[in-house]
Amino acid sequence: MTLLPEGRILLLGATGTMGRLTAREMVRQGIIPILTGPDEEQLNALAEELRSPSRTVDVAVVDVDQASGIRELITSPGDIVVSTLEDFAANGSAVLRAAIDAGCGYLDCAWEPAFIRKVFQSYSTLAESKGSLVLSGFGCYYVAGTLAATIAVRRTMVGSRPPARVDIGYFVTGGGRRGAPGEALIDDSFRWSESRIKTERPG
Repeated sequence: MTLLPEGRILLLGATGTMGRLTAREMVRQGIIPILTGPDEEQLNALAEELRSPSRTVDVAVVDVDQASGIRELITSPGDIVVSTLEDFAANGSAVLRAAIDAGCGYLDCAWEPAFIRKVFQSYSTLAESKGSLVLSGFGCYYVAGTLAATIAVRRTMVGSRPPARVDIGYFVTGGGRRGAPGEALIDDSFRWSESRIKTERPG
């Protein structure tokens, strides 16, 4: 069963790689997003691909660098912003801030540790005060590892006692593009320990 939101779904970065995959899967599940991004021609082409005689897909041209423009697209706290930008370090904050200011739900597929840390350290208090539910890092880079760890824990539990520790490794095997997970190897990473975020070197 597909659970539909109270408001609309705004898919930011809809014409990027992750955006297109997300848009197609949403439509397959019966969820119709509003395709948003800066390139009107690409947005219209994707919308035309997803439309059918019984299904209308709308587009909205917006500069992802400008929180004010994104904020104007959000019409109620029941809306959900799904951000699939390809460079969260450069553009992610404007989208996140617009969603929080509107008090609506926000989900992204960010992989950059520095951005995800910023979400927790700089925006968690504001999001809580606005009643905005924020979920960052929910993409193929981290969700797969989290699911694998969950399955491993369930299969190795002794009675009701889980393993003491689970390590998740991501290995760069070559190739890739700018913005691939390999770039994160030169940035500080972080972990949640003793009720606070601690910096540590990745790898």
